[in-house]
Amino acid sequence: MQIFCLNNEFTSDAVKYTISYLLDRNGLFFKWINNPGEMDENSILLIYKPNIVQTSISAPALFLSKQFNLDQLHSSNCLWEKVTFKNVSIPIITNSGQQKFTNSNVSASSFDLIANVYYHLARVEENDYQHPNDIDTKAENSILFMHGNFLIPVVDILCDFFYDMINKKAADNNLILIKKALYPIGQEFGIALTHDVDFIRAFHPFKKLIFKALIRSGLKKERTLEEIDKLDELTWGFNRLLPFYKQNNLRATFFFMAKYLEGMHFRYRIASKRIKKLIAQLKSEDHEIAFHPSRYTFESPKRYLKEKMKLEKISGLSVTGIRHHYLRCLFPQIWVTAAWLNLKYEAGMIHRRYSGFRAGTCFPFKTFDHTNQTPLEIIEFPTTFFENTLPDKGNDFEASKKIINQLLETVKAYGGLLNILWHSNNIYQPEVYSKLWDYIIRLIQNENVYNHPLITHYNWLKLREKIRIQSFKQSENGIMIRMVIPDGLEKFSLHVPAKFTYKCSSKMYFDSNKDILTIDCENTGGLISIEALPI
Repeated sequence: MQIFCLNNEFTSDAVKYTISYLLDRNGLFFKWINNPGEMDENSILLIYKPNIVQTSISAPALFLSKQFNLDQLHSSNCLWEKVTFKNVSIPIITNSGQQKFTNSNVSASSFDLIANVYYHLARVEENDYQHPNDIDTKAENSILFMHGNFLIPVVDILCDFFYDMINKKAADNNLILIKKALYPIGQEFGIALTHDVDFIRAFHPFKKLIFKALIRSGLKKERTLEEIDKLDELTWGFNRLLPFYKQNNLRATFFFMAKYLEGMHFRYRIASKRIKKLIAQLKSEDHEIAFHPSRYTFESPKRYLKEKMKLEKISGLSVTGIRHHYLRCLFPQIWVTAAWLNLKYEAGMIHRRYSGFRAGTCFPFKTFDHTNQTPLEIIEFPTTFFENTLPDKGNDFEASKKIINQLLETVKAYGGLLNILWHSNNIYQPEVYSKLWDYIIRLIQNENVYNHPLITHYNWLKLREKIRIQSFKQSENGIMIRMVIPDGLEKFSLHVPAKFTYKCSSKMYFDSNKDILTIDCENTGGLISIEALPI
């Protein structure tokens, strides 16, 4: 079954962006059409409209309520109510401060689902921020912070609510709903291990020489020469980390800086022999090299291109991802900048002091420029946590473990992406960070996950988006589906009903315990036929 979305006078670019996000995020097959006559049979028509507009439609239709103009949506004019979905309470925007919801009266037409999802993804409440410092000073005014300290993925809950409505509409009309799985072979959720490479040594070389001279002269006694060398070695850490990754078949994304001096901070020279050798090793072992703009690049935008070009020259790669040093950027401006830089994704959507879901979701999402009302091709990969966002900046080991576990279970429950940032200089020191890093790795190693660098997640998302239905025929004798498969896709999975037996024009495997059909796309010629027969 497909969803047909009706273009009308109410479907602005922002509306189409949000509806497409909801459908694609849930793995549903859909098309935009200009009139209901373009629909295939065995399908549902989705219509976005104000409640006062009457619409006469003979096909099965789902009406989504329009109560706001998204281009005029602003945090200052939003009124909020609490609604409970599946025992989880979340805040929603309503068009009336008097309106009260109960579990029994929440439906597609009782509130503006599109406005609520759009509000979080387009970062409407951050639209007036003038400086990255506003992110910290105003964080506790965020509706998500006030409601649940960013630990409740509101958008994902609304996405599930939307899917339940589609599923019910399909069941009420005896339509068979088939959807794309979130990951290629039906993995439960995704993981990305990422590292910002901020420091490569514990001491600047000149400072180290001075320390050693003071120690030898007896003027500095709290450290030994061996401790100084050991701290430098642990801060570098790659000699331990990369063999571990190779042994366990793990790949990560490393965000490198290309500017050596930032105010009084000395980083590292990207053109040094040591860094060139490191980058060559990372490339040979299939890790990803990404762009980490320096601390003050936000205030001098011309630096973006200069630093990116320098990193690309040294690495010999066209880098595709960006995460700001100190997270010093604004949204949506950084998405617009990423597009200008010809990048593919951004990965800094997290607060500097709080773990969780700043955009209300644990999923990657396409971005939208709320200021100019323009859809963007840049993908946002929200970061879930890093050292400083954990209790007492990670120094409270037991409390940090609890938060990490909670975040893992939440991402797992929604099938999202656990995007872990751990700074490379903190992997093996100080001791508490080393213990937490070890705990994280042990925690995720036995999970059924899609664990890859961010660029691999990006490539999968783009391929998944292009899988489409060419024809869908449903009868008493079963269903016949003809699907178009993009070039480069090796495998993909579908969630299918258990009441059928399946045949496919390509190699396939049906997991009856999870109702997942996994299809091998080798030698398909871009087309796959699937036949489902009643058991």
